[in-house]
Amino acid sequence: MSRFRVVMYQPKLLDLLPASRRLNVFVPIAILFTLAFIAALVMLIFGNGWSTPFTEIYLLPWIAFAGAVVLAPGVYLAVRKRFDLFHPLVFAAWSYFIPAFILGGLFLASGWSQPYYLAFVPDLEYYLPLTLGYVALGFAGLTLGFTLPFGGTVGAWLSEKLPVWDWKPADILFPGVLLLGVGIFFSTSAFTAGITGYQRGSLLETFDATLSFFTYFVPVSSFMLWYAIFRVERRTIHFKLVAVLLIALVPFSTLLSGSRGGLMHNLLPIAMAFWLSGQRIRLQHGVMLGAVLAGAVLLGVVYGTTFRNVKGSEEEVDLNTYLDNSGRALEIMGNRGVQDNMAFALDTLSQRMETTSSLAVVVANYESLETYAGDYGLAGNIWTYTWTAFIPRFVWPDKPIISDARAYSALYFDYGDNSFAITPIGDLLRNFGPVGVPIGMAILGIALRILYTSLVHGQIRSVWRSSAYYLLLIKISYEGFYGTILPDFIRMAVIVLIAGLIINILIRRKSIP
Repeated sequence: MSRFRVVMYQPKLLDLLPASRRLNVFVPIAILFTLAFIAALVMLIFGNGWSTPFTEIYLLPWIAFAGAVVLAPGVYLAVRKRFDLFHPLVFAAWSYFIPAFILGGLFLASGWSQPYYLAFVPDLEYYLPLTLGYVALGFAGLTLGFTLPFGGTVGAWLSEKLPVWDWKPADILFPGVLLLGVGIFFSTSAFTAGITGYQRGSLLETFDATLSFFTYFVPVSSFMLWYAIFRVERRTIHFKLVAVLLIALVPFSTLLSGSRGGLMHNLLPIAMAFWLSGQRIRLQHGVMLGAVLAGAVLLGVVYGTTFRNVKGSEEEVDLNTYLDNSGRALEIMGNRGVQDNMAFALDTLSQRMETTSSLAVVVANYESLETYAGDYGLAGNIWTYTWTAFIPRFVWPDKPIISDARAYSALYFDYGDNSFAITPIGDLLRNFGPVGVPIGMAILGIALRILYTSLVHGQIRSVWRSSAYYLLLIKISYEGFYGTILPDFIRMAVIVLIAGLIINILIRRKSIP
């Protein structure tokens, strides 16, 4: 029997989930209420009491306006009783836009976040509201592009061409673990070469991008294995051993990444695999997921910041020194205690999560600094990043650096030793002016609709299609350059296709007597 199945699909604009997977309307409402409660609690703790929690009152209406635009798709889906936590628009809202601009905007309005680069914004009362206006305009463009029927039509056509590859859970274990081992090998090699982790290699080697490319075998194989674990009816000792292996990889990967979001990123495939595998979603699952993700964010921020303070710089070091720095960071965290670590996490979050001020630097200065963009390799970078990304460096050794965040930081923030958030909105504004923001984000929205329709919406859920959706969705960076989104899309599509072919070949060989 053929392993390829075609699912006929009749697109409906926001008919997002089958009836068996619909959430109770109170779950998303509870999530939104929790976010509001957290924001109010933080303001109470760090403000000057209930009477004057905010020092920049003029920002509040603009924060509310941007928040209404960002929350609108999720609220609409909730009212229709079709809320999907990993719907592209909802995922974009809770994973980036709400923390960065809504909660972050409240930190800014309270005066708790006062980064030094606010001095680069000549008129705060003009440019900060304008920045939040661009955020609302960009997310509205993203939503509009997603709702256009073109993306649904292309996605439905594409779904008929893609393989389903819905393997049995028991058949996935061996090839999945084998693929995970290959990914760990490439990840270790990339780490020792200074490509991954909190370090930078001194030289840009020809095959660095290729080596980094194959490290994504780890997240895609991890997702497939978790999907199989959640989908199997009876978990044998083999499934339990694989689950222990995957859980053990979470702290190890977090320690090596040195990232503030490392723990969150390592837990995300577990949450998405549970959701997409067809598990019945209950209220306690929503509460548990919210608590675990919130704890992962706080713990990750504490570890990542402490580790970076201990290491001091991104200088490449050997593995023993790197792990020694990790151990010292954990020791410092243990000596702080729970209360001090919580205060440290909230203080760091208020500074790092808030993105309105950094985007405002671009909004206020992109026209005047455009003259110097060519000297930093940033002139017309969206077009340059997009087409040059598909030319291998061994073919073009002098190819420009793709996604040069350091050059951007040096130009706009006068500090090239850090990577400041630019966001696709800021990148579009730099390249095409105000009109480019809604148009560019609408194009991204169309791409998200194609992704969602071809792999998830109205389709038979399969391990491969769910894995492809997971990897492609999380790879979209709402903090980085717009010009890297399409190349990353193509790369991740190739990775997940190669992974699917490998597992499919191994399963078919196993089935031959």
